[in-house]
Formats: sequence, C-alpha cells, structure tokens
Amino acid sequence: MAELADKDQSADQFLDAARQQMLSGDLDSAQNTVRAVLTMTPTKARAWYLMGEILSTLPGNRAEASEAYKRALVLDPTLYNAQDGIEALSERDTMAPQRPKGRLDDLYALQGPAAGEAGRPAGNGAKEDAISRARMAEQSYNWAVARAAWEEVLGLDDTDTWAWAQYAHLLSVHLQQFDGAEAAYKRGLRADPTDDWLWAKLGIMLADFRGRVEDGQEHLKRAIQLDDTECYYHGWIGWSLYRQSEKYGEAELHLERAVKLWPGYQWAWFHLGLVRMEMGDRPGLAEVAFKKALAIDPKDPVSLFSLGSLYAEQLGKPRLAYRAWRKALNQVPDDIMILKKLANLCFEVLDDQSRAKTLFEYILSIEDQDIESLVRLGSLLWEQRGEVEEGLKLIQKGVDLAPGNAWAWAHLGLIHWRGGRNPQEARSCFSQAILCDPDFAWAHTCMGDLLYEQEANKADIISSYLAATDIVPEDPWNWIQLGRTYEINPADNRSALLAYEKYYECTDDQVSAVVFPLSIALMALKDMERAAWWASNIEIETCDDPLLLIMAGRTWRLAHFDLDRAEAMFRRAIAIEPDDHFAWHELGELMLYDRGDLVQAAECLRTSQKYDSSCSSLLADLSIVMWAEGNHKEAMQTAEQACKEHGDEAQAWTSLASLRYLAGAPVSECLALAEKAVALDGMLKNARLAHLALLELEAPESKQIHQARQAAVDLIPNWLDVEEEAFRYIDPLSVKTFPNRN
Repeated sequence: MAELADKDQSADQFLDAARQQMLSGDLDSAQNTVRAVLTMTPTKARAWYLMGEILSTLPGNRAEASEAYKRALVLDPTLYNAQDGIEALSERDTMAPQRPKGRLDDLYALQGPAAGEAGRPAGNGAKEDAISRARMAEQSYNWAVARAAWEEVLGLDDTDTWAWAQYAHLLSVHLQQFDGAEAAYKRGLRADPTDDWLWAKLGIMLADFRGRVEDGQEHLKRAIQLDDTECYYHGWIGWSLYRQSEKYGEAELHLERAVKLWPGYQWAWFHLGLVRMEMGDRPGLAEVAFKKALAIDPKDPVSLFSLGSLYAEQLGKPRLAYRAWRKALNQVPDDIMILKKLANLCFEVLDDQSRAKTLFEYILSIEDQDIESLVRLGSLLWEQRGEVEEGLKLIQKGVDLAPGNAWAWAHLGLIHWRGGRNPQEARSCFSQAILCDPDFAWAHTCMGDLLYEQEANKADIISSYLAATDIVPEDPWNWIQLGRTYEINPADNRSALLAYEKYYECTDDQVSAVVFPLSIALMALKDMERAAWWASNIEIETCDDPLLLIMAGRTWRLAHFDLDRAEAMFRRAIAIEPDDHFAWHELGELMLYDRGDLVQAAECLRTSQKYDSSCSSLLADLSIVMWAEGNHKEAMQTAEQACKEHGDEAQAWTSLASLRYLAGAPVSECLALAEKAVALDGMLKNARLAHLALLELEAPESKQIHQARQAAVDLIPNWLDVEEEAFRYIDPLSVKTFPNRN
C-alpha cells in the first residue's frame, strides 16, 4: 500500500509540473509529461482530465481530447470539470464567424426553425415537423433527441444534403462521434457531389477534429473550386494552412480573400493578424488586421491579447502593449496568462517594479504554486529591492515544486551567486539546471560567466560557452566571452579571433564590435591582411570609438602605409578623447618613423608620456627622439631603463640596439640585442628591420641573411626597398632627413 501511495504522490507531482508547462505555453512538454504519468498510473482521472485540457488546445486533436475527458469521467464521475471540457468542445467552433450568414444561420446561431430558411430546401409536412423538433431539441441541448429527429428527417428524404450537413455537424461538434459524422458528410456528397458546403464542412472536420490535415485541406480546396465567393471557406483553409501546416504565405492570401468578401468577418481579421505576426516581416500590417478585428468587436480578449503581444514583441511599443493587455484583462479577469504578461512587462521593460511586484503577488494569491511567478517575484525582490532572503525563499519554493525545471534552478544559482551568498552553491545549481535540460543555453552561459569571474579552469569555461553557442549560435554574449577566455592563453589567439568574428556577425552594434577582431589580428597575431580587412569597415567621419580609430589607424599605417588616413584616424581619436595616451603615442610613432617630423614626434610622444609614463615602447621611442635631439646620454639611459623595466618588450631592445650601434659599440653586441628583440616578437617591424641591418653589417654572407630579409619583406609594403628601410631603423640621425612619404 505504501508503494502505491508513493506512486500516486509522484504522479501528482508530475501532473503539477505538467500544469505549469501548459500554463507557460509549453504544450508539447506538458503532453509528454502527462503521457508518462498515464503509463505509470493509467487509472488516474486527473491525468486524463489534464490530457483533455492540453489536447483541446491543439489543432486536430479534438477527437482525442473528447476521449480523454470521457475517460476521466468514467474513472471519477464527480470530476465535473471534465464534463465542462466536453461541453466546451461542443461550444468551441474554431471557424465560427461573428454573425450567421445565409444558409449558415442554422448551424451557428441555432435561433430556431425560421432562422435559416434561405439555406433550407423545401420539404413535406412530416419532414418539416421533424426538422422543427430537431431544432427545438438543439436549443435545449438535448442532443440525443436532436439526433433522433435528424435521423427521422433523413429517413423521410435521404437526398437532402442540407439535412445531412446538420446531422453530421451534430454528431461531430456536440456528440464527438467523428466516424459517424464523416460517414454522414460523405453520404450527403453521394447525393450531390457539387454541394460545396458539405465539402467544406467535411474538410474542416477532418483537419481540426481528426488531425487529417492534408485530406481536410484538399476537401476545402474542392469547396472553393465549387464556390470561390464563400468567405468562410477561405477563412477556414487559411486557418488550417498556417495553424496546422505553417504555410503562412498561402494562408495570408486566403484570409485576405475572406475579409475582402466580407469586411465584417472578425474571426478572419484576427487570424490574418496572427499570420502576419508569425511571418514577422510586416508587423504594421498585422496591427492593421488586429485593429480591424477590434473595430468589429472591441471587447474580444484574444484580439486584445494578440495586439498587446505584437506591440511588445515586434513593434517596440511597451506602453501600448500594457494598455491592450489591461483591456483584455477587463474582459477575462484573473486570467493568469494575461496577468503574467503584464507583470513581466512591468518588471523587464517598463521598470515599474512596484506594479510588477503587486501583479506577481496577485497571481500567487490566485495560484500559489505558479512556478514562473514564484521565481520572477523572488528575482525582483533580491535584484531590485535587496531582499535576498525573501527572494531566495520564493525561488527555492519554485524549485521544490518543480525539481525538473531547469529555468528555476538557473535562477536559484543566480541568487546564490549574484546575491553574494555562495558561489559554490550557485555552481551546483547551474549544474543541476544543465542536468535537467542539457539544451538550456542560459544555464551554460551562467556557468561560463561564474567560472570566468572566479578565474576557474580555462577548459571548463570554454566548454560552458561552447555548449551555449552550439544551442544559440546567434547570441553575441557567448561569443565575446569565448573570445576573452581564449585570449588568456596567447597560443589560442587564433581561436579568439574566430570567436570575435562570430561575435561581430551576431551583434547589433557592429561598429563597436570591430575592435575585438581588429585588435587581436593586429596586436596579437600580427595578421596584417586580416587586420586590414577589419580596418576597412571603419569610417573616420562616423566612428566615435577612440580605440577603434587607433586600431584602424595603426593598421592603415603598418599594413598599407596609408599615412594620411592613419594620421586622420589618430587625430579624430584625439579630438574625441584628448587625454588618450595611446592615440598620442601612435601619432608620435607615425611622425617619428614614417613622416620624419622630429618636432611633431617629440610633441606627441611627450604628450602621451604626460598621460601615461609607464609604456615601455613609449620610453623606447623617446630615447630615439632624445638621441636625434643630441641628448645622447639621456637617450641611452632611457633606453636602458625601458629594457630594465620592460624586459619582455621587443621595442625596448630594438631601440637599445640602435643606440648602442650609434654609440660605437661592436656590431656583434648590437646584433645580440636585436636578436633578443626578434625572439620576443618576430612580427614587430622595427625589430625585424634593425636585425636585418645589423646582420648585413656583421655577417653579410651568412645563411641567416636570406631568412632575415624575407621576414622583413613580409612586414613592409612591397614598393619599399627593404635594405634602405632596415638601415633607417639603426640610424636615428636619419630621422631628421626622412622623406615625407605617402
């Protein structure tokens, strides 16, 4: 007995989870959960009822929904909600128009025998009497009596296709006897194969009630071939094409035809809005359709709800979304879904935390086990109000109620981490979230962010971000974090570049995003070709990012020797941020090594030193200026200071090699210094050229010459003479006579 009680308790927990999945709109997961429960406990009435609730919302599943409700009632006759569900299936006519028209009066309005005379064929007295009794029985919801009366009508005249349609409609909509309904429609079609109404009614029943979508659509198309002017046929097939087949373009055409035939067809306007909203490329036209539907029925809650969703999700008008949802709520008070929409909008978009808190609390007063509201309210309390303990209690309750909910686990991890409580516990929560749902990208991202902040094992960080990028490759955050993680190890700079390039593809702010691939290609990889491609994306006049301008300017200087463009970029960066030492330094190097303008070089480099005196290459550059100005002793001391304080910087050793050469030191000693520079950074142009010049002087016939010359050639424009350039870098005195080249 204890084992049975445990199984029943476990089933209830799963059914609670399924209900939450259904409320959040995840109908597929909800259906799978309930089916799993029914496998475990096939006689649980609540499970069959919940299955009916889920299936009744899915197109093409009305027959199965009806069977589920009936199973629930057999198991528990006191489960009145199941009976309500069956009746709702009868009342719900997916394709019902707002008002009856012509021969459809009898089917939709049920206003009595006189309502649909325009569509009813004439009959004899006995037949008319039977029809009257059928209609009266329908008005009083006495379906068994109505069925007997319609069968009497057809016994008197089995060629009456209108009566066959009425009878089949009764069987399918009110009695859920779909096999009998299908047979009745087909019997009517045998009597008159040109009856477009029978083709249409059979088609929509097959598509919506029985899930035979293609068959149903073929029958609807046949009806349209017989009568292209009937608005409902276009409305019905339009609904089926988008809702069941995701053929949005074709559906839109049929729905447009439907509202053109009858501008007052509210249902078709509403679904036309949904189709356009789903297509996503013309939200303005979707708004027009929803407003047309609301002009016909201003209080229609589903049109108001959908219009609000359009404003929030596609048109970027959150305040209009709030108004639409409030109007919808006025029509269906205490509707959990609308309340959640309003609460989340206030919380996440409108920054109205007080109202969001009130709404979440109201939802929980209606449904105290609503997982989403528990977690959202808990997050609001700790993030916005600093109430960490209270927030933790609510989120923990959500996790306890739904231990398989990855989203709730991730939020629990977040409060443990960002709430300043326990990073280790946070890591455990994120791991549990991933265990619950390995495809939950946000959990992988949270884990990566936590590990990155804690400077944890690099492989674990990369693994987390890679998992996230596999699931949502369009999310820029994971790519930029992946690039930053790869950059920790210089050996992974190529991987970092690829990650940054993916970040550029995904982000909306592509102008600012260029700085990441550009800087790593230029500074870390010395990949001038790749850097030049990225630099070509930067326009001087429109770029307001100093770092990006500096990186692009450096690329134009080193890769293309386009000194005018490089100088313009450096000067624009200085105009935006006058105290940026990096911009002044780059401009100084251009003046020193490329323009040969010693006065401006000295001014720029010393301005850079005023804002940051710790840069190793700046000291090296200043030592060259000092030597050229005749301050040889100070120049040598500065170069030696740069090597002492920044021994891992190639530029420092290059400058010292040049100055030692000019001071008359043995060439071999100077060459050793240049070799040290090349060993530190073989892609530094200054180092390579100085090394080549000293090697030419020391060992012009050595085997190293060819290799050194080729390495230098690869770093300068092909129109420059490599030997001439090389000797410029060991003879600072020539700075005074540099040609102004461009």
